[in-house]
Amino acid sequence: MKTKKYLAVLFILIFAVLIKAQQVTRIETPSTNLSDQFNRAFESEKPNDNFWIGYSIIRNSDRDVMVGSFYTDDRYNPVTLRDIISNNQKAIDYFSHYKKKDKAFGRSFRIINGTSIDKNVKQDRETAILFLYDKDSKSINDFREIDISSLSRSFELWGYPLMWLGKQDNKKSVDFLFSFYKNLKETKSQKKLIAAIGVHTDQYPVTTFLKNIILSKADPELRKNTGFWLGLQNNSEALTTLKQVVNNDPVLEVRKNAVWGIGYIQLPETIDELVYIAKHNSEREVRRNAIYALGNMAVRKAEDALKDFVDNDPDVEIKKTAVYALSNSSNDAIPYLIKIAKTNSSLEVRKSAIYSLGNSDDKRALNALIDLAKN
Repeated sequence: MKTKKYLAVLFILIFAVLIKAQQVTRIETPSTNLSDQFNRAFESEKPNDNFWIGYSIIRNSDRDVMVGSFYTDDRYNPVTLRDIISNNQKAIDYFSHYKKKDKAFGRSFRIINGTSIDKNVKQDRETAILFLYDKDSKSINDFREIDISSLSRSFELWGYPLMWLGKQDNKKSVDFLFSFYKNLKETKSQKKLIAAIGVHTDQYPVTTFLKNIILSKADPELRKNTGFWLGLQNNSEALTTLKQVVNNDPVLEVRKNAVWGIGYIQLPETIDELVYIAKHNSEREVRRNAIYALGNMAVRKAEDALKDFVDNDPDVEIKKTAVYALSNSSNDAIPYLIKIAKTNSSLEVRKSAIYSLGNSDDKRALNALIDLAKN
């Protein structure tokens, strides 16, 4: 009798472990239409909880784009999406960490606007597109979030189970998302789907799709968001379109974001275009965004342009913006910032340079600040 009791307890323990290991359900039938795969997953027997449906594509890009809740330092959460999808021990431990009472959904405090972009060596990356649904969602259009992550990154799924459709052809993914977009009516949902579409930087129809949105009379909030993803397409049509938006769009926020989009385009003429905007645009906020974008370029030509703004622009706010942009560039601007902190004729500009030096861990900056304090 005791033996049967022990066997029953052992069976329960084994079954509990299996339940934990089955937090990822693989539904991989790549030969079928992606829309059919997605709907089949949505209509399958779902857990009594919120859930994810996801698949991956291969991105060929020099930027690793993540949208959602993730850790900027993998030491905080060493479990990668690949671990979770493969159901290895790390994933089992990850899911067992979450209890029902802990599953409050929120965005990680380590995220800036929910999006991260890393500039790395250009290479193929397997990238997941993940749709989060509430347990009572009625259709695939009723998603709560769309998140994006490289499989090699740690990413926060909040302990919710994942239905995984496997690796998909990029064109098949774009076609599916295009048809998905047509069925959405709310700007909030459309914005999220645009991110999923925009991450396909190797599919030329994506540029045309985004161009048509940003040049349309759609909700300005939607068009503002589109400028960023259009810039990531990194081609001449995207640059031409964004220049048109900066020059002609009636909405300031759309124009400002179009400048950010230009900053992500890696073409020889991009720096000249940003310098032109920073010098000649009639809106100070548009000019400032162009200067910030130059600061992210990390090339000598951009740094020289920023120094010219500090030295010669009549607008003190533009000078201060250029100082800040220089302090965030990858080139060595410390000697120049020290010079500005000591000799610039504007007190506000000198204060900006001192602030930037104070945020640097360069010993030359510290020595300069000590010297300024003494004098």
